[in-house]
Amino acid sequence: MCEAICSHTAASPGDSGSDGLDLRRVAGHIGARGWHNDTAVSPDYETAALLLLLQQDMLAYLDGGAVESTVVVGAGITPAWLSQPMAVSDLALPGGSITWQWDGRKMRVTLRGPARKIQLGSAFPPGTELSVVQKPLGR
Repeated sequence: MCEAICSHTAASPGDSGSDGLDLRRVAGHIGARGWHNDTAVSPDYETAALLLLLQQDMLAYLDGGAVESTVVVGAGITPAWLSQPMAVSDLALPGGSITWQWDGRKMRVTLRGPARKIQLGSAFPPGTELSVVQKPLGR
């Protein structure tokens, strides 16, 4: 179906291709998922920004509901990915940033800005080794 949708991106909504795909119906379905303009093929700026923020939160986010200021690292990572090394550099957090490296066994975190507790996402096995370096902002 993606090939059918992609091959009709230049067509007007309501046009049907040789495969009978009704782009008005497709645009209406997409509109229910965040597109404000049913005739547009790509999301508007608000939806694009929300998708980007979601992707960032999958890598690291500040948990505002925690009693102690806590950064959750890797909440959007699946267990299948843990067999490979991964790294994130200078991801913005309120009041600072975070850099982390996963080598397949150990998580190394460098947190710039205010001191915060670090918690690993649920995909990481219990007892995963965690090394945290706290640095003041600006260094």
